[in-house]
Parts: sequence; structure tokens; C-alpha cells
Amino acid sequence: MNNKGNIVFLHAGEIDFAQLIADAKTEFELFGVCDRICTVFGLPFFNILKVPSENDQKLASLGLVSNWPAFLISEYDENNLLEHSPAMAHLRRSTEPIIMTMERINKARRDGKEKIVADLFAKYGIRTSALFSVHLPNGEIGGVTFAGEGPEPDQTKMVELHYLSNLLFSKIHALRDESDVKDFGLKPREIDCLQWTSQGKTSDAIATILGLSQHTVNHYLTNAARKLDTSNRTHAVSKALRLRIIS
Repeated sequence: MNNKGNIVFLHAGEIDFAQLIADAKTEFELFGVCDRICTVFGLPFFNILKVPSENDQKLASLGLVSNWPAFLISEYDENNLLEHSPAMAHLRRSTEPIIMTMERINKARRDGKEKIVADLFAKYGIRTSALFSVHLPNGEIGGVTFAGEGPEPDQTKMVELHYLSNLLFSKIHALRDESDVKDFGLKPREIDCLQWTSQGKTSDAIATILGLSQHTVNHYLTNAARKLDTSNRTHAVSKALRLRIIS
């Protein structure tokens, strides 16, 4: 422990991640902390998400904070991979941390889309994921994943990442509870662009639909992400869906 009583992990060295999470004032700052955790633990991708119900069909609507490539999420949803996801099934039925390799994931799939999944994640450099079930005092369940191409995390790393995952999940909800009372000041065109993005449309397609230039669409989406205090359009869409700004 450090002089504040926080745990300083073996793999984190002198970085007090618990304090950094506690000190984060915005989702953007928390995103930066997650990025540092990824760097230190050698797993470059993270995703903090709500656990899907049996009726949820789209991964994009579940994300809270994530640095997954937007095209990965889009292709994942276009191929309808959520329904039979072994990772999501594990989160719904177990609180046990688990390491999921592509081989284990595809062995557990039952929808014939094993090759699609393997090719998709390989394209974006994800072969191994550390998956953690996280909970709030009110009983809400979520999931946190750290993933990459490297070797599987050892037991010590898994313990450390599990602890941090619970802190991150609690913090993102605390920040969103505070932000619910804010007036984000989104303009109608910014909301339109978020709405079409949530439907899987590209900037070029949105430009055609709304009769705008692609540059203007990107400008609206950048403004919307800034006003919503999110790091990119994917996060902006997720937050807008949660706040019922779009449907």
C-alpha cells in the first residue's frame, strides 16, 4: 500500500491506479486512465460495458467506455455476433474472472460463425481477452475486458485487473450520475448525426441522407462527442442512447 492506503500493484510499479480512477473528473479523463492500465499490463484494448439481456442485439448500445475500434464494433454488429457470444453468456451466469482465447471462444460458439469471429478479431489484433464480471451495490452487473495479441495474463495480473475493473465500473456510473443533470446543448443536426451513426451509417452515408458534406457530418459528430464529454463518436452514441437523447 502507499501512504494513502491504496493498493499499488506489482505490475503497476509506482502508478497508483486506484487514486487515478478516484481523481478522474470526466469520462475523458477516465478513458486516459484506462489507456495507461492497458499499456502497463500489456493488453492494449479495453471495453467497459453493460451485460446484455437475452433481447439485446447490438454491442454498440452496451458500451460505456471503450477503445475498441469503431469498425470492429460495427462489423461485429453487422454479423449479429452478440446473441451467441460465449463471453456475454459467461458474464450473465458467472462472477468468475476468465481468460478467453479465440480458440476457447470458437469452441463454445454454436451458431456456425466461428471463422467470422476469428477473422474479425485477428484483423484488429485481439486474440486473448481477460474478462471480469463487475457489480454495483444496487445489483447492476457489467463487464470489463482487457485484450490484445500477447500472452495470457498470469494469476497476479488477473487479480490486479479484477480489482481495477470494479473501481472503473463504479467510477463510470458515478460520473454518469453526475452528468445526468447537465444540459449538453446538442443541436438538432448533431442529434441527427448521432442517431444515424447508431444505425450503423458511415459519415458518407449520413451526408447523403441529410444532404450535407461528409466534412460537415464529421464536424457535427466531433461537436457532439465534445459536448457529451466522450472521446469519440462510438462513445458519444453509447452515451446518447443511455441518456435517451437518441433511440
